[in-house]
Amino acid sequence: MLALLRTLRTRELKTALITDNKADRIDAILGIFGLEPLFDAVAVSARVGSGKDGPAIFEFALRALDLPASACAFIGNSAKNLVVPTQMGMETHFFDHELRGHAALEAFLRAAMER
Repeated sequence: MLALLRTLRTRELKTALITDNKADRIDAILGIFGLEPLFDAVAVSARVGSGKDGPAIFEFALRALDLPASACAFIGNSAKNLVVPTQMGMETHFFDHELRGHAALEAFLRAAMER
């Protein structure tokens, strides 16, 4: 997954981390592993005041990226979290982290980049 993020960055694509995890946990993960440079925006529900069940967290990320929803692809590991970004006009993909569906994810991203 990290290699994929790094590849996206070399193509000058903008990336955002949108998460319902605890803010201190995300801060620690980003800091300890030096992941901050992989993201143009980080939207943490506790800071934004909205989870993925509403549009505010996605709108926060879109403003930070300065992109319309139609120019974005959202990848989620929970089908219920795809509902709102789909309604907003984003391309969405369910990534089954248990099955490690990397090939399907890469195919989705290739197709999304061609649009």
